[in-house]
Amino acid sequence: MLPQVQQDPYRDTLDDDVPVSSMFADPSYSRPVDQQFVRRLARDWDPAKAGVVYLSLRTDGRYAIIDGCHRVAACRLALGDTAVLPARVFIDLTPAQEAELWDAFNRYRRRPRQIDTFRARLIAGDKVATSIAGAVARAGLKLELTGRQHGASIVAITALESAYRRLGDHGLTVVLGILREAFDDDERGYQAPAIDGLSMIISRYGNSINRDRLIDTLRRLGPTRLLRLAHEYRAVHLGMPVAGAWARVVVMQYNRGLRSSALPDW
Repeated sequence: MLPQVQQDPYRDTLDDDVPVSSMFADPSYSRPVDQQFVRRLARDWDPAKAGVVYLSLRTDGRYAIIDGCHRVAACRLALGDTAVLPARVFIDLTPAQEAELWDAFNRYRRRPRQIDTFRARLIAGDKVATSIAGAVARAGLKLELTGRQHGASIVAITALESAYRRLGDHGLTVVLGILREAFDDDERGYQAPAIDGLSMIISRYGNSINRDRLIDTLRRLGPTRLLRLAHEYRAVHLGMPVAGAWARVVVMQYNRGLRSSALPDW
């Protein structure tokens, strides 16, 4: 008698282009879709960059989405129900087996760091990434894309992008230039709260700020003390981001002793 061969249901698959209208997310194991993220994906939707979604063919002819819910929703929003996506389709899985795959795909996936995706965007010539890199260079600073900060270098990519969105190319250059004059080669002066917080100040007060006084204020306090004061302020005002607390502390210190030309209260 020949020995019985154990069937592996996870190997019974096919590759196909599947209409998004036939796909659904099983709420018993799938996470809720982040609609804000879906809208962001849909705005810049490119079918060539959508990748492959993983599906399970159900007996009713529909496809349960094991991996790719946000891409499916974004594709449907961008192109409508007639759109198709390339898919790897599993055959004859039970819902329990689908849930096991869903867990494996998500539990053992490590998201790339912001600094790694930014490096790839630079190589690809992404407009925002190259503009940010140019602003950093014009301020006499260096992007440290290895993730290890030292001296007059920056690893705070998220803060740079936040400041860029708030102020644009020129505004980011101004922010980094002020930090450079105030903190010189002290790497603590180029961390996220300082970049993001100073961009908030420039955005809020603009030409009302005396640049020399602002630099003197930053230099007098120094980056370490400023960060400590920001954390103390945040402890009193629960829920406030550190960058927001940093900005308010700087404004209060800037206004100390001024009888005129003080910046309005935040």
